[in-house]
Order: sequence, then structure tokens, then C-alpha cells
Amino acid sequence: MKVAINSPSLNVNINISGVSSLVNTIIEHNKGVHYIHLVYGKADSERGEFYKRVSEILGSYKHLFKLLKNDNFDLFHFNLVLYPKSIYRDVITFAITKAFKKGIIIHLNGGTYLHKKPKNLLTTRLIKYMLNKADKVIALTRLEKDALAQLYHTTAVAILPNTVDTMVFKPTGSKADTGNIKFLFLGRLHESKGLQLLITAFEALINKGYDAELVICGDGHLRDYVQAKAREVNAIKFMGVIAGQQRIEVINESDVFVLPSLYGEGIPLALLEAMACGLVPVVSTDGSMREIIENGSNGLLVKINDLNSLTEAMERVVKDKSLRESIAKKALATVRDNYNWDNYLVQLNNLYDEALT
Repeated sequence: MKVAINSPSLNVNINISGVSSLVNTIIEHNKGVHYIHLVYGKADSERGEFYKRVSEILGSYKHLFKLLKNDNFDLFHFNLVLYPKSIYRDVITFAITKAFKKGIIIHLNGGTYLHKKPKNLLTTRLIKYMLNKADKVIALTRLEKDALAQLYHTTAVAILPNTVDTMVFKPTGSKADTGNIKFLFLGRLHESKGLQLLITAFEALINKGYDAELVICGDGHLRDYVQAKAREVNAIKFMGVIAGQQRIEVINESDVFVLPSLYGEGIPLALLEAMACGLVPVVSTDGSMREIIENGSNGLLVKINDLNSLTEAMERVVKDKSLRESIAKKALATVRDNYNWDNYLVQLNNLYDEALT
């Protein structure tokens, strides 16, 4: 079987995108399928130069048309993020593929309009068109499936949660018990991730005299802001994009994973990786994170865009060692029991077969 699959760049040295990480792992593990990767979307560090972006988008259409004309693949595994700026680009890709009568699986990976209907009627209609004309639609959770039915009347939806390789991401015991609590942010440096809120909350902890450190890994539009904060506050460390063994080591050297997203989350792979390594998750209720995390059991949930809620949760894990240990064990068990690779590829390949019948 030949499957076209799209994502931003797969170069882990310039891109920390969750979609790219998932696609990388699918291609690496699913040996029975021949994948053709299509580059869609910007790398984390790429600036929004209008004419360059237009040229890249037109080039992606040209590449797709050539593949379709030469009958180079059977099925399009279409990773779709429901962000305002990408809908109009992606609907053209969808329509071109449909015109050649190829099978299409839409794999939803978060976005503003996953849990909130657009105010613009045209945008709503375009989303409905893609979701209801696809051969299969994949949501990450029951919460997302219910939202699709309510917002777009899309009911034929399969649930396939993101997954992590627990043979790779696992506790290594490399964290020294020094009393210093290390918080980790791992993701795109973007306003949607609540990064500015996180830094403000962390500074409040430091000002109260707690012995803590905030490590920020990733790249994006807020890079200059983060670098300036790292120069200003000794307890904030900026490491840029991390990948491979370094990523595993940095996660394992940390105590708490923090992601106070404001909007657009699905199931972040970085969250699953951190939980698989035994970190305590402190995340907002955005997207499907509230379906993974049971507040006070396998993590702490904070209100979206609420500084007091975030600061209190971070202070709580700093002060209470027994709480950290209890949550860490349950977070690890959650991933091992529910988000590993054992059944993922079997389910994915079944969906491929169903889409082609």
C-alpha cells in the first residue's frame, strides 16, 4: 500500500511539531506501508514571509498534482489542524485529491475550530465539506468526536489517541534529588501555548523564595522573548530545539511538565513523552488534555489563561514531595496502559483498509 502523508518538516533539529513527531514515528514503525511525505506547514523557527509562504504553498499543490497524475499513491493520510489560516490552504489540497478519486483519511490534530465553530460561515462550510467528504475521520478522543458531531454534524469518526514509544521514553533515574524542582516546557514558542503566562507564574514562585528552575525547549515566534527572559532571570534556561537522546535526557532530568495552553491543543505528544518518563503534568483544561488528566490523580489541571490557578498548581507541586511522587507514578501508568504503540498501528492499518474499500 502506498500512502501520502503530510506534516511540517520532519527534520527534528529545526522542528518540534507534534504532528511531525507523530508522522516520523509512524513512518519509522509502519514498515508494511510505503509512505510518501508531503511537507505542509512551517517549521517552528520559520518566519512568516508572505511571498515565500505563497510560493511554498503553490509548490505543494504542484507536487501533489504531479503525484496524483502519475498515480503514485493509493491513499492520502491528511493531517489536518483546524486553524483559521490553514483551512483555505488545506481545502484546496483536499479538493485536488478528491478530483483524482483517491481515498482520504482526515487525521485531526487540534486547532482553534476543533472545539469552537468559526464565526465565518464560509469557513464552517469548508470544514464541513472536508470532514463529511473524507473516507475516514480520525479524532484523538471521545471529547473531540462529540465536538465534531455537535459543531459540524460529522458522526462517522474513529477514535485513535496519540501514542508514545514507551521503550524509548521511560524513566532513567538520572534526576538527582537536590531539592531543586525543575519545570519543563517543551513545544512551540507560540502565544497559544500560554508561555508568557507560564513565565509570569514561575517568576512569582522565584520571588517567593522557592528553589526552582524553568527549562524551556523549542522554537517559534516567541524565541526572542524567551531568550531575553533567560538572560534576565538566572533560574530560566532556554535550550532551543532538542531531539533524539538529548530530548530523553532533558525530560528525565526534569520534575514537572507544564503546558498552560490557551487554545488549539489535541493530545500533545510532549505531554505523553513527559508522563512516560514519570514527570508530573501541570496542564490547562484546553483541548483533550482534560480527558487524559484526572486532576490531583495523574496530574494537575489549571484554568485556561488564569495566572492564579497556574501559580497555585506550580507552588503545590514544589511544596508537596509526596504529591509529586504519587502523581508521577500514576502519570507513568496512564501512558503505559493507554497510550503505547502496541495496538496503534493495527488500528491505523485497519482504518487504511476501510478507507480503500
